[in-house]
Amino acid sequence: MLRIKDIEVFYSKVKALEGISFQVPSQGITALLGANGAGKTTALRTICGLLRPSKGVILLENDEIHMLPPDKIVRKGISMVSEGRRLFSEMTVSENLEIGSFIRKNRSEIKDDLRTILGYFPVLRERSSQRAASLSGGEQQMLAIGRALMSRPKVLLLDEPSLGLAPLVVGEIFKIIKKLNHQGMTILVVEQNARMALRYSHEAYVLETGKIVLNGRPEDLLSNEDFYNAYLGGRKPIAQKAQSTI
Repeated sequence: MLRIKDIEVFYSKVKALEGISFQVPSQGITALLGANGAGKTTALRTICGLLRPSKGVILLENDEIHMLPPDKIVRKGISMVSEGRRLFSEMTVSENLEIGSFIRKNRSEIKDDLRTILGYFPVLRERSSQRAASLSGGEQQMLAIGRALMSRPKVLLLDEPSLGLAPLVVGEIFKIIKKLNHQGMTILVVEQNARMALRYSHEAYVLETGKIVLNGRPEDLLSNEDFYNAYLGGRKPIAQKAQSTI
């Protein structure tokens, strides 16, 4: 579905991503893990067209998208839920959801999708006339996901969906992510909560200082001593390993 091949990205003269390659298979959940500053958000922003790679290719269903502006990438079928939600705080729940459908014109289909999305998030139906700023953190995250779904994406990108949320709310958000995936949504999730991400993903990649140093199925990573020590409670750093060819 989505392939990232040898992507390099610079911030001024600092290289943020060093030739990374990974793929997001159709109808799967792929996790991108790593510490703060590893390059996870940079990777998502590059996929969305907010950053331009200096090298490499990004393909969606074999179409190159890495040179397209963000609005055309949304039209191609990629939608991102940014870290911190970035809702229109003074607008209502309904207005925020409607903004998510800005690229679409069929009002009947938009209405049907709105009904479906409110079915995923019943609390949003109850709060439909409330300002987004009045919602709890978990409700705001649900609204941000709902707004992204209103564009009918082929691939949904989630940047730190657990950030700032209580553990019970995090579990609820990831159950919704799993439900969306079961209904056919392809998902790429960036997370610092490695345990939660691995519990729900089919494959994971680990970024460290702009490089992918590990990748594999969740069960393989959990049995990897370097990964376990570095990301699940230990101190031992990951020794860099060669990436798989994609």
